[in-house]
Amino acid sequence: MDGKCKTYVYDGLYEVESCWQDVGPHGKLVFKFRLRRIPGQPELALKEVKKSKKFKTREGVCLDDISYGKHRIPICAVNTIDDEKPPQFNYITSMIYPNCRLDDLEGCDCTNGCSDF
Repeated sequence: MDGKCKTYVYDGLYEVESCWQDVGPHGKLVFKFRLRRIPGQPELALKEVKKSKKFKTREGVCLDDISYGKHRIPICAVNTIDDEKPPQFNYITSMIYPNCRLDDLEGCDCTNGCSDF
């Protein structure tokens, strides 16, 4: 690691307004999405997020480590809205892929990227 701490901030729920394909930096097609934030949610206090990066102790910390020691670096949960803690869940450190059985695969007749989505 480079010694820098990464901060991921939950900014609410969004709806997909539109999507399209574009050529990514490695020449591969990628899906892109235009998102619209669902109204009626509390606004993110960006000043609070920036301020919390400057200090060792963070206001609103409701759980010191959501991984309960499964990660080398503790992952804390911060809630500046109310005193509610995250619901109980089983934290895993690796991907779990669903069992998929692909029978009778069908394709489309599109060229230059699929437009049937």
